[in-house]
Amino acid sequence: SYINQGSNWLWFDGNDPNAPYVKDERIRQAMSMAMDRDALTDLAYDTKKLKASGLAVKEEWNNLIGAGWGRWWLDPKGGKAGDGAKFFKYDPAEAKKLLSAAGYTDNKPFEVTYQYTANRYSKNFNDSAEAALAMINAVGVKTVTDVQDYSSKYITQTFVGNFKGLAFGLETGFGDVGSYPIRLFTDNPINHGKVNDPVLKKLTADQQVELNDEKRVAIFHEMQRY
Repeated sequence: SYINQGSNWLWFDGNDPNAPYVKDERIRQAMSMAMDRDALTDLAYDTKKLKASGLAVKEEWNNLIGAGWGRWWLDPKGGKAGDGAKFFKYDPAEAKKLLSAAGYTDNKPFEVTYQYTANRYSKNFNDSAEAALAMINAVGVKTVTDVQDYSSKYITQTFVGNFKGLAFGLETGFGDVGSYPIRLFTDNPINHGKVNDPVLKKLTADQQVELNDEKRVAIFHEMQRY
């Protein structure tokens, strides 16, 4: 019955504003549509076996805010997450079309370094990282894999955004929902992708000073739709 407040993440580095994945949102959207979230959930948690055993298993998808946050979270499958919800759907054919529209084809594939750590978390995490990589490759992305030591490289460089390419990792479960946008959308030193968006910065600042609970929830919903 417990839904974790943390989540798995894919993120590009944001160090070079001229990098194709920073300039062209279609590349980022394609990576999202390449992800079979239900398959990844089953891989990590054996949800099909649990359901076959008669257990009521929830298979909710994390948004910017994890599903474990309840009313703060907008379900990408629930019809209230806005136009961007379509990019959560597993659609490898559409992912290929997005890459093609961005100028990448079978003859000229999008190339990127894919990095994660394999000596810190569980076998479930490692399996998920490798499965996500296979899904990316399946839509025509050409990757070089960098499996990193956690202490000497991943947590000191990749996790804090000092890398180049695409990374797979975990985001922790915080005690307050506001910690996610503060980390991910401000000048926080652990802004993984160095995201610098004025709308997200303003929404993050707004939620920090909003004392009305319902209004603060609404800010988080706006953030996820945006």
